[in-house]
Amino acid sequence: QGWEERLTMDGVPYYHNSITEEVTWDKPDALKSNDELCNDSGRWRWIPDEEYAWVAGRELERFDDGSAECEVDSTGEIVVVPASSPDWPLLKSSLMHLEEDLVLVDNMNEGLIIHNLRERFKQNKIYTNI
Repeated sequence: QGWEERLTMDGVPYYHNSITEEVTWDKPDALKSNDELCNDSGRWRWIPDEEYAWVAGRELERFDDGSAECEVDSTGEIVVVPASSPDWPLLKSSLMHLEEDLVLVDNMNEGLIIHNLRERFKQNKIYTNI
């Protein structure tokens, strides 16, 4: 298939396809274990949360009214996200690398900015560029 895992200078994994020259942060299905295929597959999105504002989750089902049943990544809790909630896209790989300069996040949206700031704060990296 041509995929191989490589590491950045910071030790963060990324994936390169030697046949197509494609590069991605997301682990290709060809390299995933059966467990990873079951747990990481599907569409990822930001889920509104009263305590954390936004949490990452996997969409399990989309309903005719526009709402969606989702699984919260950190807890496994199943929640229904109303159709009125913003539907910001999320790459699971975006959760694994934190940016010092918020302009460089994969998708500029409130969920990813808050996630980046929250995780940097946990690591005592409170200063960032915007």
